[in-house]
Amino acid sequence: MKNFLSDRKKLFFAAFAFIELAIYITFIVMQALGNSKDTIEIKYIGILLCLFAAAVSIYFYGKDGLVVTCALVFTAIADMFILVRYSFLEAGLVAFIATQTMYFIRIYLLNGRNPLISLGVRLGISVVCIIIMAVIGKLTLLVGLVAVYLPMLVINAIESGMLIAISRRHIIFFLGLLLFVGCDVCVGLYNASMIGVKLSDFALSFVSFAIWVFYLPSQVLIALSTHKAEYKPFFGTTLFNNEE
Repeated sequence: MKNFLSDRKKLFFAAFAFIELAIYITFIVMQALGNSKDTIEIKYIGILLCLFAAAVSIYFYGKDGLVVTCALVFTAIADMFILVRYSFLEAGLVAFIATQTMYFIRIYLLNGRNPLISLGVRLGISVVCIIIMAVIGKLTLLVGLVAVYLPMLVINAIESGMLIAISRRHIIFFLGLLLFVGCDVCVGLYNASMIGVKLSDFALSFVSFAIWVFYLPSQVLIALSTHKAEYKPFFGTTLFNNEE
């Protein structure tokens, strides 16, 4: 029975990776041919498939699959606002902040450490960025949300890399978040005009293309990073029992 479940698990995730690769190649080629607007639905299907794969992983991996699924639910909501509708961008960023909050929780359930120092650093960086934007007259709700979101993502990526010392299986999660950072660096460059920085048309075209070169692989890797994790308590307790 155990071998049967293992075979089904491998088959499912291999099929998921193959379908995502086909989607990735399809929209990369379409974008290279100048049909980027026609790729929106294809890209969003790729994100929804990541959510589906994470949801299926709950069956195989239990609690870790559940946490990643919750994170990808918020990701799908964010992309609905930012990618599909391209409206209520602030709502999309709030959803992405929720996504990174779930990854923050995952990291500290995996390492079992007290998260207060990390939380303080994140908040401190955000406050400093918000103050700077206010002083130079560039602070808006959207910019303020970016100032909260970006430190969360970058520090999550750094701290997920530290998980590799616990187990090499966390490399997939780390690479997923690292690509996520690469995507959002490109998003930031593309929208740099919000704070008065202008890029050339060629640079804008390049970073626009690079956003999804990074983004879909990042979400696929995160969905594939679920495993039979041992969640450890922080703050002396946890909502999750340890799982062998």
